Amino acid sequence: MPPNQKQATLEFYRSLNRKLSRLQLDAVANNRLKLWLRSQFRDTSTPLYRKLQEGKRFDLTLDSSLNGHYKSGVKLLRMAYYDLISFDVRAPKWLSDFARAKVYSGAQKDRFINEYAGILKETHDVHDFKSIPGLVDKYMTNLRLSEKKSLPTNHSITDILNGVKPAVRNTAHASKNHLSSLFSQLRTQYKLHIDYDWALPRLNVKLSPNSAGLPLSPSVRRNKILAKLLQIKRFINEYPPIKMEDMEHLNKFVKSETFDNHPMSFAYRRFTRDSFALTENVKFRLSKIRDVSIPPPKDLFSYYVNVK
Repeated sequence: MPPNQKQATLEFYRSLNRKLSRLQLDAVANNRLKLWLRSQFRDTSTPLYRKLQEGKRFDLTLDSSLNGHYKSGVKLLRMAYYDLISFDVRAPKWLSDFARAKVYSGAQKDRFINEYAGILKETHDVHDFKSIPGLVDKYMTNLRLSEKKSLPTNHSITDILNGVKPAVRNTAHASKNHLSSLFSQLRTQYKLHIDYDWALPRLNVKLSPNSAGLPLSPSVRRNKILAKLLQIKRFINEYPPIKMEDMEHLNKFVKSETFDNHPMSFAYRRFTRDSFALTENVKFRLSKIRDVSIPPPKDLFSYYVNVK
C-alpha cells in the first residue's frame, strides 16, 4: 500500500474511533464495536476497497446516531449484542441447534424434518366433514396405508438406491417428547412477555384432503411440515435472545443514576424493551426498563383501570 494511501486509511480508521467514543456507549457495546472496527481494518485478506465500503457504512450509522436518530443507535446496539455474538453463545443449545441448522440440500432437509417434526402437531381438516358418511374413516384408512408404505422397511433396495425418501411418520412428529415441550413453553413465553405481533407461529401444520377427499401424498405432507418448521426457524432468527450476562449488564446500565441524561437513552430504551435472555428451562429474563413501561397486551385493560 502506498504511504499516502496507508496514511489516509489510518486517519479514516481513527476518525471512526473518535466518533464511536463520542457516542458514550456502555462499556460492553463500546469495546465490542471497537474490536470489530480494528479487526476490519487489520484483516489483510480483505481488499482495501471493501474495508473502505464497510467503514463508510459504519461512518454513516455513527453520524446518524450522533445526530440523535435513535434507529441508528438501535442498529449499533443490535450489532454489539446480536451480530457480533454467535447464536450458540446467546441461546440454549437446543434452540441454537434448531436456529442454526443448515437446510439446503435434500439430505439436510431430511435430517431437519426427522429431528424437529416432533415439535409439530398435525391437524387434519377432514374431521370438519364428519357429517359426510364414511369420509373420515376412508381418509384415515388411506392415511395409515400411505404411512405404512412409506416406512423405510417397506422400501425396496431399488427405491433406496434411486433416492426415494420415506415420508415422516405421523407418530414421530405427534409425540410429546422433550423437544416439543421446550418449543411449546417457548411459544408460551413469547406470548406472555413479548408484544403481540411477535407471536411465535403456531406449532401445528394443517393438512387438507385432496380433491378426492383422500390424504395428500407423503411428499406433499412432508413439504408442508418443512415449510412450517422453516417459518418457525425464521422467526427465532429474527427475534433471538441475547446473552444472560449482557442482559444483566444492560439492566445495571439503564438503572444507573446518569442514564436519563445519556444522549442515546431513547435508543437504549427501545433496544432493551424488545430484548430478552433465555434460560435453559425456557424462562425469559427481561430488561428492567420494562418495569416502568406499558405491560404486555394481555394486561393492558387492568393497567388502564389502575392508573385512572
